[in-house]
Amino acid sequence: MSLRSTSSRYGVGAQVFHWLTVVLVLAAYVLSKGDSYSLYSAAADGIRRMHETLGMLVFIVVVLRLLWRLIDRTPATETMPGWMAAAANFVQFALYALLIAIPATAVLGTWLEGLPVTFPGFDIAPQIAQAHALGQLIIVVHTTLGDVILWVAGVHAAAALFHHFYLSLRHANQVEVPLTLVLSEACSPTICAFGHDGQLAKHGMDPKN
Repeated sequence: MSLRSTSSRYGVGAQVFHWLTVVLVLAAYVLSKGDSYSLYSAAADGIRRMHETLGMLVFIVVVLRLLWRLIDRTPATETMPGWMAAAANFVQFALYALLIAIPATAVLGTWLEGLPVTFPGFDIAPQIAQAHALGQLIIVVHTTLGDVILWVAGVHAAAALFHHFYLSLRHANQVEVPLTLVLSEACSPTICAFGHDGQLAKHGMDPKN
């Protein structure tokens, strides 16, 4: 498998950026569970530093991922209805916007409250004037966006699986595929082996999103 993508499948570079983003987002979300302000207690210092470090890594990976897209190619996908293509583009845009907005609101809200952004071994003091009420509001927005991205990612994954197991089977057989067959396919070892990125790209599933 090559580093860069081909016309039929995504390369190692695109796949690494995709799965690294997924792992970092999920890890940061797990560490953020509970009262957001409890993260600023002395007892939660280690967890807070890990959470904020993961958030910054998400931002860095997303920037690198966007730069990689400028030099990488996108594998060809099967033709799909216009509304489906528009929905896929909207979800892709929403995911990238959230991946940038979530760490940005975390830093902004933290600094507005007069608190440093913390990393293992060092802190970055506030670089803007304190505005406690506005900072609290932005932290609430940050927390909400953290929940929203999981819902958007879930819709994205469900749509990708639907396209792979239903539309591709119907196209191959040129007949209506019963939903029960789709569900049985989803429970088969095929999905457990979810590493066939060439097939995913062929059927319109974009591992870069």
